[in-house]
Amino acid sequence: MWSTFKEWYRKNVNDRLENKIDNALVFKNRQVEICGNHYFLGKGTLTDLPDIVKVSRAAGRGRFKWSRKRFQLGLRNDHDRFYFILRYHDDW
Repeated sequence: MWSTFKEWYRKNVNDRLENKIDNALVFKNRQVEICGNHYFLGKGTLTDLPDIVKVSRAAGRGRFKWSRKRFQLGLRNDHDRFYFILRYHDDW
């Protein structure tokens, strides 16, 4: 009986939760305007890694808690998280 319930739960509840998470992580890059300035808002990729590391170091005042490799793993693990990037005067 327990295995029947687990199978029902997986099909009816867990799959729906995973689908909601997947849909929540869908993001399309876009142009945004903030205080009259135009910016590019996008989902970070591995090509953004040097800039992400640089910003993180600057924000941490030299106390760098996350390694470059940790950010790299986070950028690759895009099925349950992502990084936003915001660039001023960025061409698409």
